[in-house]
Amino acid sequence: MGQGVARHLRAGTWAVRRTAPWFALLALVAPGTVVSARAQVAISALRTSALYSGGGSTDCSALHMKDDPNLPFNVVRLHASPPASGSLHYHWSMRKSDEGMLIADQDLGPGGTTPAVSGMCSDFGSACVLTPDKLGFYDQDTILWIAPTCDVLPNKTKKPFRGGVSRVSVKVTDGRHKVGRATLSLAWGMDGATTLFVEDMRGRFQDGVKGPNPVVTFANPIFAWTVTPPSPAPAGSQTAQFTGGTAVSGACSLAGFAGCTEVDFPAAGPFLVQLTLQYPDGSALCDKIDIRVAACVPDARLDVIPKPKRSTYDPANPAQNPVEVTVRLRNASKPSHGLPACPFLLRGANILTCSGSLKVGNLTESASTSFDLQHCSVTKTQGCQADADCRQRNCDACQPNEVCLTRPHCSTTFTHPCGNNADCEGPGPTAACPNCQPNETCVHILAIGNGADVFLEPGQSIDLLNQPFTLRNTLPDTAKITDTWTAAILIPPDSASRTFKYKIRGRP
Repeated sequence: MGQGVARHLRAGTWAVRRTAPWFALLALVAPGTVVSARAQVAISALRTSALYSGGGSTDCSALHMKDDPNLPFNVVRLHASPPASGSLHYHWSMRKSDEGMLIADQDLGPGGTTPAVSGMCSDFGSACVLTPDKLGFYDQDTILWIAPTCDVLPNKTKKPFRGGVSRVSVKVTDGRHKVGRATLSLAWGMDGATTLFVEDMRGRFQDGVKGPNPVVTFANPIFAWTVTPPSPAPAGSQTAQFTGGTAVSGACSLAGFAGCTEVDFPAAGPFLVQLTLQYPDGSALCDKIDIRVAACVPDARLDVIPKPKRSTYDPANPAQNPVEVTVRLRNASKPSHGLPACPFLLRGANILTCSGSLKVGNLTESASTSFDLQHCSVTKTQGCQADADCRQRNCDACQPNEVCLTRPHCSTTFTHPCGNNADCEGPGPTAACPNCQPNETCVHILAIGNGADVFLEPGQSIDLLNQPFTLRNTLPDTAKITDTWTAAILIPPDSASRTFKYKIRGRP
């Protein structure tokens, strides 16, 4: 053995026996254990993936009495090694940014304390819940970690939340001498899942991820949920708890869902609804959904009418080219569930969009086109007819020096006029738009209504677009195209889409 290694052993920074190499000791460590490379200090746990916590009080005494296999599925007992002996001390910690909390693995009630220092008139020490000011007093070779509650779920619900990871560390000292340090990662919310759905105004169940977000619904909609059970799962059946609305008790059964219930809301407007499926042991599965309770019943329909209508177009045939396309929005709203039918207000940007996908042989590509009503250059929900409408004296939300966009323009460089996307190609001195940013598109302005606002009463319709399109295909193969048109309504928040598929023959 070299002198340098022997010196480290005498100093105690490597707790390696002379009879076995250090890598042989590491090979014997059980799964779920993290060992410090600087010493024989490790953290181990029977379970390193927990469910969410369903809430409720923390009773350290009740948890302390349970052995590891019988702990709730939202609680993990961490063991530090070497175990307590002699003058060893254990200093547990967790980063402020990590979720969950540490509690004492001792026979303490929720408000109990264990004095570490007693003065003449006061005692100081650890408590059941180890807040940062109490954690420094805790000196045991085991500790309990409790997973976060469902409140940790983000309020932005457009993307599914997949849980997270928290890290707990321990430093072991012998008097003033550091024996070593180790860290163990604990996953939460990753094993098992529930997905919350709500019935929209048309009777469809939406989860706010695959469908619109927020989901527009009634004041008393049905919520339903699916469940992917954890493996293994806690014993007993789950109890559904809702926040953000008032759940109504009563029988409810829907095919394809694990459960359902009616939830009532006091008024129209936005609500963030949280579902907690709690097991008897206090662990839980969670989900959130963003909804908007409507004050009326919206029903928007969109028709796309090509003339002539063909499954395959021949650009060389004058009878088939150009194609006159009409995009018609209908307000089909009707009274329902005690609510009146909705009038529609259209205003601002992206009133009409078209997303097209192309397939020619092995070639695929996608592109999009947007159509706006006249609006202010920055405050896109502010309709206008002249620059004066975008001045702060007439528009409280507008920024200084805004202008009214009344003509087709590039999507970012709105001072550059355009007729199609090619007119917005840039940047560069020889580009069609030298000052444009990469990937800008041409934004068209709809000439309907008064140019700034469109109102549709129930039963009315309006042609958002009525325009000829010249078809072209310079490739030898037939082009397959799918166009999806979408109309967006500002008030109430709603939309309608229509898809149209067709082919364009290639040149001979």
